Amino acid sequence: MDNGLESMVMTQPVIVGNILYIGSGNDFVNFTMPQNNVLAINMLTGAVIWNISTVQENMPTFAYFNGSVIVLPGLGGNGYLHAYNLSTGMPIWNLSLGGYSAMSSITLVDNIAYIGLRNIMEPSTRGANTSNLFTPIHNSTFYAVDLRTHKIIWSRVFNVSLGVQDTSPSVWGNIIVTGYAIPITPVQKASSTYASPKYKIKAYLAGLNASNGKLLWTFYMGSGYVGPRIEINPTSAYNNLVYSDTFSTGVLYAINMTTGTKVWAINTGPTTSDVNMVGGYAILANSINGTVFVIDSKGNVKSIIDMNMHTGPVDEAVVGDHLLLSSVNRENMTGEVESVPISQIINNTYVPIPPTLSLPKTINGNSQIQTNNNQTSTISSSNQSVYCASCYN
Repeated sequence: MDNGLESMVMTQPVIVGNILYIGSGNDFVNFTMPQNNVLAINMLTGAVIWNISTVQENMPTFAYFNGSVIVLPGLGGNGYLHAYNLSTGMPIWNLSLGGYSAMSSITLVDNIAYIGLRNIMEPSTRGANTSNLFTPIHNSTFYAVDLRTHKIIWSRVFNVSLGVQDTSPSVWGNIIVTGYAIPITPVQKASSTYASPKYKIKAYLAGLNASNGKLLWTFYMGSGYVGPRIEINPTSAYNNLVYSDTFSTGVLYAINMTTGTKVWAINTGPTTSDVNMVGGYAILANSINGTVFVIDSKGNVKSIIDMNMHTGPVDEAVVGDHLLLSSVNRENMTGEVESVPISQIINNTYVPIPPTLSLPKTINGNSQIQTNNNQTSTISSSNQSVYCASCYN
């Protein structure tokens, strides 16, 4: 069954039983249009069980807790954390947090949700002028919220307006790590295309006590131009190490989560994805040509494989015994997905598939893509975007 949406799906699906929960929304259209959604879909039939229209974009992935789906406040909204009934989609409760998440998803540990938001203006200043919704006061806040009581346990203010709302935090033991950025050059607003703003940042990680929010350490990762629509990548934690790479630095760091000191660093090139841990190996794909790096816990490079994927953001996910890679070429609005046996990636025996997609004949409606074997496939305009190559320079 085809359930077309007015905006793209950027959330990872949350699956409970045979029901799939997703959100739609993005940050390069008019946020205030009622085109964003929270949906429950039957995985077996494709039927929509319930569908809620939201003013806010829904880019961060949802969380499941105690019979409800937890939806973060998104850009264009009113700064509330929402809980919806899994079966009916009816609101159960909400909590005002006074900020929004762009790409940062909830990190859930038992009943505690860790949330990074960029603050928006106070409610009294919003009024009917919806443009005020996007005017930040120059700080961000990181929260620990008890989902049982719907109350804030603690919060910590970061005196920066960049990065916290993009970084999905990671936890190991009683330490939680988020990221933030300080602009070096004046922040420029993105154009109406998917072009990334051209400004430089200093990229940082911050380690917090998960019980009380006390700042334990900060780590400076370097500086460079901000990546396409994301300032600080999601972090990954394993065995008391936090792994972080950003587009602006092009360096993968392994940081001791207790001390905040560098264990090792590897040059990977600009990256927009996070690390996947498999069998003690850190696996990461960069955003230049989809080059996959496999690195052990001591910083030894096990293998490097050029996947010949289109230039542009690349993301990866572990599905069973395969690594699933996806990328978007924003110059010609094409994308590709490749599934690779993890054992071949680790052992450096995989032979990449040559690129097959060429330029689409149109950018409106359905675009016909000519492949190397003269077969024609179709991509939907809902999955298209526009990008400029100079943004990578």
